[in-house]
Amino acid sequence: MSQSIRTADIESFTRHCREHGMKITLQRVAIYRYLMESGAHPSTDDVFQALRDDFPGLSFDTINRTLMTFYQTGLIDIVESRTGVRRFDANMGSHSHMHCVSCGAMFDIDDPLPDHGCLPQADASGFELLGKNVVFRVICPTCRSSEGRSLREGSAWK
Repeated sequence: MSQSIRTADIESFTRHCREHGMKITLQRVAIYRYLMESGAHPSTDDVFQALRDDFPGLSFDTINRTLMTFYQTGLIDIVESRTGVRRFDANMGSHSHMHCVSCGAMFDIDDPLPDHGCLPQADASGFELLGKNVVFRVICPTCRSSEGRSLREGSAWK
């Protein structure tokens, strides 16, 4: 990620915080920057582990509350993994995910489904489509090569 992209992202983050009445703190900037730079859809624990050396006073609970505030104000999204671990995604553009059922890694992919029109019956039935979250369960190339076979070929889904 280039410096100019990071600067633009942080400027957008700062504007978003002001619009939603959030104080702009070094910790909040660090949490958001980590989400933007990691691209790995980290969990609260992942963020905590990554930032605890630089911010020793930053608690797990504070990080979790900050991430939930970011989500509630529309700054980031939540992607639930198959195991129920809540992961956070700063990529708010239209995209889907592939989740490796072996190692737990999550990857962004171009969106195979349109934002509108994917549930025409919902509108006709009175539902309001607020969004979509498509997660494909996969075995990543690293796990396939290390396991030597597909998980469907004789072992249970993890």
